[in-house]
Amino acid sequence: MSASTFIQLIFDGIAIGLVFVFMAAGFNLILSVTNIFFITFGMFYAIGAYTTWFLVAQMGLPFFVGVALATLATALGGAVLYLLVMRRLRTNEQALLSYLIASIMLVTLMTQFILLVFGTSPRGIPPLFGGHWRIAGVVVSQDRAAMILVSVAVLVSLHLFLRGTRIGRGMRALAFNPDVAALMGVNAERTFVTTFAVGLGLAGFAGGLMAPVFGIDIGMGQAGFVVLLVIMLGGVGSMVGSIASGVILGIVLAFAQFFVSAGVGQMIFFLVVGVFFYFRPGGLFGKPMEDPPAGVASLTSAKMHLKGKRSWIAAGTAVIVLLALPLVVHNAYYMHLIILMTVFSVMGMTFTFGMRSGMINVAAASFWGIGAYSTGILMVNDGLNFWTALPITLAISFILALALGAVICRFAGMSGMMFGIVFSSIVPLLFGTLKIFGRYSGFTGIPAVSDLGPIHFGSKASYYYLLLAFSFISLAIMLGFTKAWTGRSWLGLASSPKLAQSVGIDPFGYRLINFVIMSMIPALLGTVYACYLGAIQPITFGPFVGINFQVVAFLGGLGYLVAGPIVGALLMTLVPETLRAAGNLEPVITAVIIILVVMFLPGGILGSVDRWIVARVQGVRRSRTTAAESEPLLVPEEAGPGSTSWGTTPGEEGVS
Repeated sequence: MSASTFIQLIFDGIAIGLVFVFMAAGFNLILSVTNIFFITFGMFYAIGAYTTWFLVAQMGLPFFVGVALATLATALGGAVLYLLVMRRLRTNEQALLSYLIASIMLVTLMTQFILLVFGTSPRGIPPLFGGHWRIAGVVVSQDRAAMILVSVAVLVSLHLFLRGTRIGRGMRALAFNPDVAALMGVNAERTFVTTFAVGLGLAGFAGGLMAPVFGIDIGMGQAGFVVLLVIMLGGVGSMVGSIASGVILGIVLAFAQFFVSAGVGQMIFFLVVGVFFYFRPGGLFGKPMEDPPAGVASLTSAKMHLKGKRSWIAAGTAVIVLLALPLVVHNAYYMHLIILMTVFSVMGMTFTFGMRSGMINVAAASFWGIGAYSTGILMVNDGLNFWTALPITLAISFILALALGAVICRFAGMSGMMFGIVFSSIVPLLFGTLKIFGRYSGFTGIPAVSDLGPIHFGSKASYYYLLLAFSFISLAIMLGFTKAWTGRSWLGLASSPKLAQSVGIDPFGYRLINFVIMSMIPALLGTVYACYLGAIQPITFGPFVGINFQVVAFLGGLGYLVAGPIVGALLMTLVPETLRAAGNLEPVITAVIIILVVMFLPGGILGSVDRWIVARVQGVRRSRTTAAESEPLLVPEEAGPGSTSWGTTPGEEGVS
């Protein structure tokens, strides 16, 4: 590589990195000031780009006027979004999980909005200048140079805004200490609204400014997940860290794209950040995040559990119903839906199982894919049958779970969740990039499950029974660990990690046990799923699918390890099917329903029903107590002829 090529790649990398710098700066600002974990920046970046394209290419406005109006539109959208949705979620006992689910549903809403308004075709804005400078053999694009200069000016303006204005000082005060900020007279709610407007306005500005250089397409929204890598490397709350790590990522991607591909560059950057994050969890310039407890209140407050004989009767009835379903349901499509509900139910159970130790698992879909792809490759490329490939797949999943868990299990809550989200974004990228996995066209030709003695696996009913058997095994493992000493230790970690550690509970060791279990169960289901479909694609195992498993657990109720995910899986399957007639509006309506449930039913369906029943019972008891207290007492009457001092005759009194 010549020196001029090296300098050229550095210059291009800085231009690419500025995209991540603005989104990381906005993310850091919102997280530091409001303590809200919001990952929809990629979609505001895309909205800013599409809005700029409409104003410039369709309305004929000057480019920088279009960028300014797009920035204003995304900033206004951010303020409205906080007022309508995020403000209410701040009071949820599972606030961190509520932020994550609401953010992903907002991604769905905004994606559908872009598709409905702008369509699927890529858009583009003509270059501003279109020329180049050649300096010492290095070709410098005038458009990219202008973009870098404007970006530097905006970042300097942001610094001056935070340092020199009353609103900016209020943001910094809230980020430092909300109680002190309140004593200083800072209006927290007004500052939160402004913070969302500024943070998401930065993302919209980046999308509009970069549009002439990088183009516009619906895939721009995925950049929001990569921003988490930038945050982890630079450090939460550090603007300097956001700038430095964003530029570093851009340079890595530029060199990777020159030699291999941008996808490989993201994977390399992920591995480097993972190792760095393990040894320095605060990043380059930040401090380690204090992870709040996962909110064990919702895990221990359930009152609807059946006990004694009733629990055995209920469990036996459920098993009979599940075994009888294929005998009653003969429609192939309905049987397919039942299989999907079974998978989603168990996935939801693994998430609730992880919450017992205070961990928010977002990597379940990735291990589901690891199980599916490992089985497919072993059966197709190596000629193994299913039952031989199964233990090898589980061994691979075990090793990967240990390796990933070594990083994630050092932290709970937000830190581990951020790393898990990035991992779940990188795994599909790996499947889609490398030839051994079939790339984005998918891995096909996976044979059916091999016969097990007289049992032949060729129908949907046979796959359902196999999945059901694996589900029972998985549930038995989760219940066994939950009821044992590990379960008590996990609850201690979820409620108060420091207190649990003070009594001899090792947070890392116990979390690692939990993480390995809740990672290998999806891999186990993935082995069957690959053979059931015969073909798999990377998109099936992306981060959005993993979030859906969380939605399943949340909708049913996190306090219910078994019943909650089953109810959630029913809703997540039946609601879209019911709304199928709505066409393209179906994902929009489903996302709105889920957001409303997260906002107004924070305990999920069963949790809300449980609370309603408890409130009714307490209300009845209270009314009875009030009625008893309000009954008139016997009061002494005036003594009269033939009466005692208590108003009764001597005969009635029983005492002469």
